[in-house]
Amino acid sequence: MRKHIRRWYVLATALVVAVFLLPACSGKNDKKEDDKKETDKKGDEKKGVADAKPDFTLTSKEFAEEYQKDQKAATEKYKGKVVELSGTVIGLSRNVAIPQPYLSLQGVEKDPLGIWCLMADKEPWLKATPGQSVKMKGKASDSFGLPPQLLECVVTEVSGPGAPTLTAEELGKAYAADENATTKKYDNKYLFLTGEIDKVTFDKVKAADVVFKVSDKPKIVAKFTPFDKEATEPLKGGQKIKVLGQWDSLNFSSNQIILIGCILVEERK
Repeated sequence: MRKHIRRWYVLATALVVAVFLLPACSGKNDKKEDDKKETDKKGDEKKGVADAKPDFTLTSKEFAEEYQKDQKAATEKYKGKVVELSGTVIGLSRNVAIPQPYLSLQGVEKDPLGIWCLMADKEPWLKATPGQSVKMKGKASDSFGLPPQLLECVVTEVSGPGAPTLTAEELGKAYAADENATTKKYDNKYLFLTGEIDKVTFDKVKAADVVFKVSDKPKIVAKFTPFDKEATEPLKGGQKIKVLGQWDSLNFSSNQIILIGCILVEERK
């Protein structure tokens, strides 16, 4: 907002000066010029981040390093600007405060949070998933603090293999045939899993555990956070769903597969 106020203040001052320097010019022509600039400004605003030219282009690591070095200076430098970042997707979820999806990009070394890119798309994980390299364009947040955030983000480029898609039955059979090989293949990775619900249970905070129906062992469980309760409360046995979740590397039971941080990504059938 301050940026726009300053811009129009400078413009208004320039127009006043122009009137005194060029008295022969008619007020009518000045008004037309003002109207044209106002129309152009509104047109640029309608385009949004997706069509905007980036003010800054850099890697996600470079962006994060600036914030780590001096949060205040980085916030002042980038706030309200359109920033294009290139980097690796390391996580995904929905914002806790508001049910807005985000993808996180790799930041400084050993930082699990990375850069939070709050997405314009309701299901950005259908375009990019952890492990893929992307170009992301968004508007830098005015908020001071970590992790650094971009708003209204759009994915402009994606490379590398995305999360695999398989059925619960296929995953169960592969695990039963070779537990070690299947665990090694998918350990800590994200999977799209489709199948029929066997049963759904909720804990005290309405976090859902969805058990898939499979013909034999192991038991396959998709664990959701309580922030997805609006989506998970209607779930019941017999429904077919598709979820995206991360293989739980801390699951030590050989009789079950657990996907954590799950998100419902497809309408129930």
